[in-house]
Amino acid sequence: MTKSNVSSSTASTASTTFDPASVSAKPDLKIFTKRDDALAPIIEALSKKLKRVLADEENSALNYLQNKKAQVALETVMPSFDSQVQSFVEATNKDLIEAAMAGAQSLTKSLKADLRKKISNTTVMQVMSKKLADTIVLPLRTRIQKCVEKSAGDSSEMSSLIRTVYREWKMQQIDKLVSDIARLAYSRGAYLVLDAGTKVCWMVDPDGPACSDAEDNSLAGTISLGENFPTGHEHPVVHSGCRCLVVPTPR
Repeated sequence: MTKSNVSSSTASTASTTFDPASVSAKPDLKIFTKRDDALAPIIEALSKKLKRVLADEENSALNYLQNKKAQVALETVMPSFDSQVQSFVEATNKDLIEAAMAGAQSLTKSLKADLRKKISNTTVMQVMSKKLADTIVLPLRTRIQKCVEKSAGDSSEMSSLIRTVYREWKMQQIDKLVSDIARLAYSRGAYLVLDAGTKVCWMVDPDGPACSDAEDNSLAGTISLGENFPTGHEHPVVHSGCRCLVVPTPR
């Protein structure tokens, strides 16, 4: 997260009161291991489903272009932005809710049926939909737009360029993004299961990448659930590769 991103959230964090006597929470390796074990099969399933959506999109675009001789535009090759996001949401909803439930269950022994009152499609997927839009749909559409422009509307050249873009996304990009997506869902579930006002702290995974944002949030010590940490976030993830967790403050 850049400093410019942080500035936009200044208003929402101005009233946050941090505990000056608190210190950063000592990492508990067990909670990170538990998360990683729970997410391993979910990440594998998510990866396959995201790649399936991409393959379907690619096939649809190439089939459309196959017999086109006139110049074409992005809006005729791709579905609308909202429709494209919805395709990813529908494909991943079940697994993302499962990841969120795993996060919730890491902090409570409540029955699954009771947890679903807090871990609902709305409370989880409103965050995850934005994540899918920002990390997959927007950058992918930007790349496809460049293919349209570079080919000057020539359908044959456009097909070749689009094929290359989707190959890269299926073979490289999704594998880079899917863990972040799963960890966000897990963190969302863990956050939602806590009661308002619960004292929480930002815990840094020692196996995660060095990050000034994580350090700032960790050093903020204890805050009340519902307030934002210094970076303007309620919970991880804050950047690509972020492995932090927000947990109830150890007593």
